[in-house]
Amino acid sequence: MNTDFTRSLVRNLAVVAALTLTTTAAHADLTGDLFGDDVFGEIVGGPGAFVVVPPNAIVGGGIEFVIEFVGTPAFNVDIGASSVHLFSVFGAQISTGAGEVLVLSDLDGLLGDFEIVGITNFMTNQGPDITESDVTWTAHSISINMSPHIWDANGFVSFDIVKVPAPSVLALLGVAGLIGSRRRRRS
Repeated sequence: MNTDFTRSLVRNLAVVAALTLTTTAAHADLTGDLFGDDVFGEIVGGPGAFVVVPPNAIVGGGIEFVIEFVGTPAFNVDIGASSVHLFSVFGAQISTGAGEVLVLSDLDGLLGDFEIVGITNFMTNQGPDITESDVTWTAHSISINMSPHIWDANGFVSFDIVKVPAPSVLALLGVAGLIGSRRRRRS
């Protein structure tokens, strides 16, 4: 293979890897995901009195969606760059039924660049009714067991998402490292 061609190819691959890694590092959170396109919320189970009403909102711009109880706003859900905040807006105590779970899915970042490995900084004012164990996760989703709980008028649940780079990002880091080490050896 032509040496000039090989050098040009290595240089171009290094530039592409560097640009991709820079973009990935800048967007390794949920900010910018379009709710209803990349991030979904739904209530599964229970009697069906609670319904997710999604506005066309970009994650990180405030309240992403509302959970209504028989047509009346009951909860607001705010998804931040690495956090989830669920808070009651019903104005009075409200009871969630047995089996109702809020599922937030496709939480993988704008570029699919991370996986969820846990939660931290769990906070609530719901006393013993809802605990950290009511929040479960997979690589790209979070589930909050909302039942059966009596939510206070100002009730909230808040936590941060713990995430790691997705395998594809780690592979790209490896390729960039190989390219960089090869270029250093030649110098």
